[in-house]
Amino acid sequence: MSSEFERIQRYFWPLAAPEANPPALIGNGDDALAVCSGQAVVISVDTSVSGTHFPPDAAPEDVASKAVRSAISDLAAMGARPWFYTLSIVVPKAYDESWWQRFTDQLMLENQHWRMPCLGGDTTSGAILVVTVQVHGLTDQPLRRSSAQPGDDIWVTSYLGDSAGGLAGLQQRAPIRAELLERFYRPEPPVSFMVAAAPMIHAAVDVSDGLVADLGHIAKASHCGACIDVDSLPLSPTLQDIVSTEQAIAWALSGGEDFAACFTAAPVHADELCALAKEHGRTLWRIGTMIEGKGVQVLRADSPYNHSDAGYDHFG
Repeated sequence: MSSEFERIQRYFWPLAAPEANPPALIGNGDDALAVCSGQAVVISVDTSVSGTHFPPDAAPEDVASKAVRSAISDLAAMGARPWFYTLSIVVPKAYDESWWQRFTDQLMLENQHWRMPCLGGDTTSGAILVVTVQVHGLTDQPLRRSSAQPGDDIWVTSYLGDSAGGLAGLQQRAPIRAELLERFYRPEPPVSFMVAAAPMIHAAVDVSDGLVADLGHIAKASHCGACIDVDSLPLSPTLQDIVSTEQAIAWALSGGEDFAACFTAAPVHADELCALAKEHGRTLWRIGTMIEGKGVQVLRADSPYNHSDAGYDHFG
């Protein structure tokens, strides 16, 4: 059985590759990191808990991907490119060396995919698996939630509700589909698109707790309202194949953990945004409009649509 420090050296020190750009002044191996950048540094931390964010029997590869990508989603929403991350992990003593190897092998693949090294963190043992990823990104001007304007188009960057459909499959509440499990464990935050589109975006948020709840954060911070057209919501063919349209809509509105970006922009930029999304391998959906007032209205054919706007609340 390896000691804590042997595991750190064996499994985590190699995760400093690829090198951060700009590189750290002091990286792995010291008591703390030392970094320096000429751009604004965007920082976000995300914790994934066994039994809450993933099933207790989830494969280590799936845990690693979900933990990193859910954290990166916040960088995308801020228009920041990934720089580096730190990792704090609580692991039950019963987990063997194979688990550690598979987990860190997947982290290395994530590092290479996002060009974002792991430059430190902490390891400890505990009763259940807990993975905390703190991401650091760089941008010239971070996007905010508080700059939406009445008349703005509201856009989303991926299908909505698929992650909830994947979770329902794991919980035996719906048929299991590989595509939906992939969306649950391996979302694709639109990092490069959001970085490129940032000059045209007024306000943005990542869809983690549910579309209505997260768009509500933009509306509240911007002191205006939002209006969503239910029939404009992007629903994947796979999701619609396993549940009713109404259930798919419910998950799209409040299922959460899609880790898409929801953003607002002036209508004059619509064509340019769609063209830019295509350049970055993305599709955009315009789902509504920012309006005078407050709160989020959900409509179908100009009539109120009955829905639950209560997004996920850890203490609800």
